Amino acid sequence: MPEWKFVLINDTDHDCRIDLDTDFEQEGYDSDAEEDGISNMYSMNNAYAEALERLGYTLVTMRKD
Repeated sequence: MPEWKFVLINDTDHDCRIDLDTDFEQEGYDSDAEEDGISNMYSMNNAYAEALERLGYTLVTMRKD
């Protein structure tokens, strides 16, 4: 199984890339998922949170007034 990682890519400069520390984990072993680089939702959510944190943002859920 090949190694995969999460990478933060700048929308305006695609050469600006930052490797994230979050581990890429797949849900079970599936050759199609492996070829497509599909991860499980838990590791994907952690990568999104890390990317936002690196940009200086925090995602929170708040109750409407």
